Amino acid sequence: NNYELQNCEQVLITLMWFQNLHDHSYLASIWGCSKDIIGTTIKWWAPHFYEVGCQLARLPLDEEFMKKSYPQSYLDLNFPAPVASVVDGTDVLCQSVRKHRAVN
Repeated sequence: NNYELQNCEQVLITLMWFQNLHDHSYLASIWGCSKDIIGTTIKWWAPHFYEVGCQLARLPLDEEFMKKSYPQSYLDLNFPAPVASVVDGTDVLCQSVRKHRAVN
């Protein structure tokens, strides 16, 4: 197959790999290309997602912001302050394994 993947398709492949835990062979079967192309695509685009994520995560986290943004539900549940929370609203369980995405 000599079909060249468009940038949009490459981004979708990378997002599918990040989000759905599909392996390269499965993604290659969906997109009609070799698993080597899938690997090259992910290797190219993954650092771009990392950089954008870092830029989005650079928010001011001073004490005033933390107090104003502390979830009422945490107070209602009598959690001792402070409880870690991610700015995007995600609660992360302390049992979550972050070194290998397939474990969770």
